[in-house]
Amino acid sequence: MYMVYNLYTTIRLRKETKKRLEKILIEYEVKLKRRLDYDELIQILLDKLEGKDKRPELLLELKEMKVSSQLVSKAHEVLANERRLEEEILEGKYSSRYKCTN
Repeated sequence: MYMVYNLYTTIRLRKETKKRLEKILIEYEVKLKRRLDYDELIQILLDKLEGKDKRPELLLELKEMKVSSQLVSKAHEVLANERRLEEEILEGKYSSRYKCTN
């Protein structure tokens, strides 16, 4: 049997910074409809800063939406066409990389 330890650290914050974080924490808890801790909040904010924002509130909204199968099929078709067009553009732009040299 293995023991798993979570390592935590303490960081110093000014009172103003903690108040700002608390305000943002409450906003995200309302959006996500669940409790968050400061670690989760900081992860969300870092992801947003680094451009890795997964927008969890949008995923939750999408999950709850009812969409017809026709619309889903059309969306798949549009995405497939876009992917094909992007590949054609890349192949034209970087054609020398795609051609085999003998």
